[in-house]
Amino acid sequence: PVCGDESREMFMRNIDGKKVQMCDKCYNKRLPTCVLCNRKKKMFRLDERGRSICKACATMVRRCGKCGKEMPGGRGRICMECAARNGLVRKKRFGVGSLPKRTADAFETFADWFERKRGPQVASLRLLEYLPFFMDVGSLEERFGRLPLYRELADVLSVKRIWENRLAMEFLDESGVVKKDVAAQKEIAERDTIERYLGAFAERSFFSEAMNRYFEKLKAKMLTGKTTIRSVRLALTPAKRFLEYCDYCGRERPDQETLEGYLWIYPGQKSALTGFVNFLNGRYSLGLLMSETKKPVLSSPSNSKKYLEQRFIEMMRSGDLFDKKEKEEFLKVAI
Repeated sequence: PVCGDESREMFMRNIDGKKVQMCDKCYNKRLPTCVLCNRKKKMFRLDERGRSICKACATMVRRCGKCGKEMPGGRGRICMECAARNGLVRKKRFGVGSLPKRTADAFETFADWFERKRGPQVASLRLLEYLPFFMDVGSLEERFGRLPLYRELADVLSVKRIWENRLAMEFLDESGVVKKDVAAQKEIAERDTIERYLGAFAERSFFSEAMNRYFEKLKAKMLTGKTTIRSVRLALTPAKRFLEYCDYCGRERPDQETLEGYLWIYPGQKSALTGFVNFLNGRYSLGLLMSETKKPVLSSPSNSKKYLEQRFIEMMRSGDLFDKKEKEEFLKVAI
């Protein structure tokens, strides 16, 4: 009656003073978690902070069958720390069996390092999150016949992926397995960002073509030593943002109106955008004029503030802001 699943065991349970037929799974979901043994059980009493304690934990103390330390009575045979270590050993064994020799040794050492750094419970819960990262390292070991260098690793995984696994990378760098290369990290990060910029627009659209051709022009300068990859990325950033603004405004190509609108929002990007605007004019003859972009002067609203406030509340309550005209009206009233 509660979850709709089939079950061989159904019991009448007392829930909020009412008899309800339900399976054990649904009943256990409703039970509080004991703060001492961390298991879902019936509440026997509350501690000083109002947290639930089960009867076994409230009335008895046991000794861990593995380490001999005292523990709450509701824990069972071993304490939470020993249970976490057992889980860590199983997960470490599983990971080692999935990896080639050198990477397997690194993963095993990482598991021990992780336990010392964060404790057995955190290490047991999160160890396998890092296994895909070590599997990628293992695939490079199989390709090269050795553990990869940082540049080789970053070429395959990207700096973003390495950053997501920064704890594992910290271990590899600290242990000397894969030493971090700051110069390579910066270069590859710039390259990754450029690739994201070039793939930001729909294929075969004007915006995609303009971005790629502008990059080819900058790349030619970089290959002759006239600029750096960082300067290329800095030049592409305002170009991408401007084209995104044009796309948002529903334009198929940039025009003078969108240029003026963009520079009104981002006046500090005028000099940074000049090179891209000159490229668009030279390549596509768009006739965009940077000199004519002036900051517009906004006039005060003719309606009273009280009227606008009431109108704003009415539009919020109606919720009918689905078509473009209604959205524009709503933004005008809000501003």
